[in-house]
Amino acid sequence: MMPSGADVPASFHCQALPFEGGEQPPLTPLPTSPRHHHSRASQLLFEAPVLLPLTADQRHVVEQLDFFKKWYLFCHFVYICTWVLIGFLGLLIMVPHLTAIDAFFIAVSSVCNCGLQSVDVGEWPFGATLFRHLLLIPGGIVITSSFQPLLRLFMLHRVRHVFYPQEHDTPQEALLRTRKRAEARRLHYAALVSAITSFVYFVVVNGALMTLLWTLNVSHLSAFEVFCMTLASFHSSIFLPMEVYASDAAVTGLVTAACALGFTAFPVVLRFFMLCEWCSLWVVRLLSALLCRCVEQGRSPVDDLSDGEERSVSETDDVSAALLYSPPRRFHVLLRYLDDMNAAFREAMSSKEPGTFHPFLFRSSETAFLGFAWCALTLMQAVPFWCEQWDGVLHGYTWPYKIYLSLCQAAAVRFAAASFVPLLEYSNAHVAVTIFAMYLPALPISTDRTYRKWKQMFRTSVVRLLTSRLFWLFTGMVLMLFAEESEMRAQLLQSRFDIMTRTFFEVISAYAGCGLSLSLPDSNVSFVGLTDNFCKLIIAAVILGGRHRFVDLGIDLGFSSLQSDFDATFVNERTPSSET
Repeated sequence: MMPSGADVPASFHCQALPFEGGEQPPLTPLPTSPRHHHSRASQLLFEAPVLLPLTADQRHVVEQLDFFKKWYLFCHFVYICTWVLIGFLGLLIMVPHLTAIDAFFIAVSSVCNCGLQSVDVGEWPFGATLFRHLLLIPGGIVITSSFQPLLRLFMLHRVRHVFYPQEHDTPQEALLRTRKRAEARRLHYAALVSAITSFVYFVVVNGALMTLLWTLNVSHLSAFEVFCMTLASFHSSIFLPMEVYASDAAVTGLVTAACALGFTAFPVVLRFFMLCEWCSLWVVRLLSALLCRCVEQGRSPVDDLSDGEERSVSETDDVSAALLYSPPRRFHVLLRYLDDMNAAFREAMSSKEPGTFHPFLFRSSETAFLGFAWCALTLMQAVPFWCEQWDGVLHGYTWPYKIYLSLCQAAAVRFAAASFVPLLEYSNAHVAVTIFAMYLPALPISTDRTYRKWKQMFRTSVVRLLTSRLFWLFTGMVLMLFAEESEMRAQLLQSRFDIMTRTFFEVISAYAGCGLSLSLPDSNVSFVGLTDNFCKLIIAAVILGGRHRFVDLGIDLGFSSLQSDFDATFVNERTPSSET
């Protein structure tokens, strides 16, 4: 247990704390003005009227943290571009006769989890196909959602020296360090739980879906096809047509479930998933406590007598017996670790600001709203199937299966290129509804819940214009029309959709990361695959921009979210001691 801080002396003895390591640098006190910008910006060091002094090294660390808080979006962009470069080089090596532009486009589409393709990937060799599907993982929404808690762990590790007891601390400074050390410990385990949850969710959901798809499908899918289909569906990046599986209820249902659980329904089920993790941890904690109790009873003084020898007087001493026959220390360490994890789950699940711990963890009311919105949008997209396609693309199925297939298609079409019915058979009104659904945000609620907003970073109206998604989408569409209209006009004379409709659909699909495309009949590539290199680069830029629209614009350590809870705990701990 961390000390409550009531009887904290002015100087501390350096003990083995979770955030310790290394020698303490000599102190160089700084001005203690509350207006010191490093202290105010870091949310670490200032609690009126106390300001912790910093060494030069500690000031440098605070500056590094400020950089990550201000430029987290930029760091995320660099991370995505790094994987795009890896994918670009890998595809050039693995796929023969693949041009550099097409390799770059497929790499961008894969890493950003978009199903658009400029070439036919169905005939690629095994190694290239596996590599393309593995590129989906590092850019996936679920995996990248762990980056903020991982970054918080890194930041807490970097600032741990600031919270160490110092020899020349005043009582107020010693108390502040104690408070911050206790808060840092809580934040450490909360961030650890949040980061692990994303990876556990990825493994559990994909493993369960792969098992069910392998068991229930009637299309005789191979193990590799099950692996690729599940992974592509989970990352909303289905490159291959799915019309051939429309009559397979297991494939349509599980692919739709994977598309939803990998993105749009992820924040809806995350709270429930963390509750299941919490219950599992509670069971493990209970079993560990029972095991520890059994070990303790097995090592009792009465049972340890052997060969008729009596214990010496020193062994019967209470203190010595407690040391000799207590359970092994590793059990106490395990129980303490489980207690910390249990407290971390309680912290995250009961917090009024759950987004501080995980970017896709919302309050219960917000989670319910997201679930309702997801169902409403799915029904909105299913209505055109019932009104216009009941005897059209759905012809030949029984009426219950028509409803089932239309709901699966509606749930998957927003942000995944899973099309179980021919997209070219849609009416103009149906295409308009699909465009509207793709343009709507996947999460109809603000995800930028950190202290930093765009208006604090960009002040001028010109920059606001350049950061407008409508401006860039319109610009991309206009550039494609100017570049392709003269050459495409002849090819589209006998088509139901003109070049403006196809271009607008392609741009919105790329921005949403959906991957649907109004391609030409009998074509195995997206519409962008029929355009020149300039248009492919435009769509690649739109995909990159759309991938970052759900990234928080800033990040902090989260001390402010714990402050009120810690104050209440601190007061409760101080009350008994003050009464005595």
